[in-house]
Amino acid sequence: YRRGNIIVDFFTTKASEATQGKMDRFGALMVGLAMALLAWRSAVGGLSAWQTQASSMMVGFPEWVVYAFIVPALSLAALIGIGQALFGFAADGANA
Repeated sequence: YRRGNIIVDFFTTKASEATQGKMDRFGALMVGLAMALLAWRSAVGGLSAWQTQASSMMVGFPEWVVYAFIVPALSLAALIGIGQALFGFAADGANA
């Protein structure tokens, strides 16, 4: 959430700060949308695993439990990415 990831700015070093901010927000939107897609499909997969009572082959552990932990994390990542795309990155002042 605090933009602690690695940022490769080799191609954007000469771009204006406003352009860099717009590109950062576009990147955040793309990540947010990708996480939303993964959350949606994981939820569908989890519901399917629950309805069919699918379990792991070796120990018989129910598969839906794994999806129950994955979906909230992906949803939170999607919300953060979309929120950063809409409202900017207030933590470091890059609200272009």
